[in-house]
Amino acid sequence: MALEATRVIRDRVSAADLCTAVTEAINNPKHAKFHKGSNAPAAMLAFAKVVVEIIMLNKEIDTTSHFDGLTMTVPTSQQHAEPHHHSIVGQKLLCVDWKRLHGLDMTRPRCKKCHLKNDRTNFSKNKILFSVFVIEGPPLWCMIMSMVCPCCRARINLNSGEILSKLPACAAVACPVDAKPAMDMRRHDTCSYVLLWKAQTLAQHARKTRSASP
Repeated sequence: MALEATRVIRDRVSAADLCTAVTEAINNPKHAKFHKGSNAPAAMLAFAKVVVEIIMLNKEIDTTSHFDGLTMTVPTSQQHAEPHHHSIVGQKLLCVDWKRLHGLDMTRPRCKKCHLKNDRTNFSKNKILFSVFVIEGPPLWCMIMSMVCPCCRARINLNSGEILSKLPACAAVACPVDAKPAMDMRRHDTCSYVLLWKAQTLAQHARKTRSASP
């Protein structure tokens, strides 16, 4: 079944159709070249490709109905037991696009003259998914929108600290990344990492103190 022939039900794409489309993408010989050099699993890249082509670029599909905030979870399909798709069931695909998924018109903090315009994501340009590492389970796989300011022509990624720190509360709660030095950590993991860093620092200090003692 071709991607463009994917069955749509009430402006949503069914889990079975997503599974079928991902399987077809993986079995396409061109996919080996498509994911060459990427750290993301081949099946996850195929899922991202399918999501972009049949959901995000399809004006008849309600994109927000497939995402929980910024996150889309790879669905399970009772009708399919394809091993490649099964290997990524439950994993998370993030699309950091505040304008599309939250309707936010944003300005560059250093300019504030014009609303930023969506340009491209890391996936649309280089077919790469960025990883966000977490304490439990596999990493989150991210497509980050890059926007351009029409006034100063500057380019800014929507996961940058200066953007994250200016988000309204209604959008900030949907972001899994806290605008702190640990920029590649999920919000609820940050405290755990900070505690680990403090413990490691204290342990190193204790070792140095003991070694310096006569």
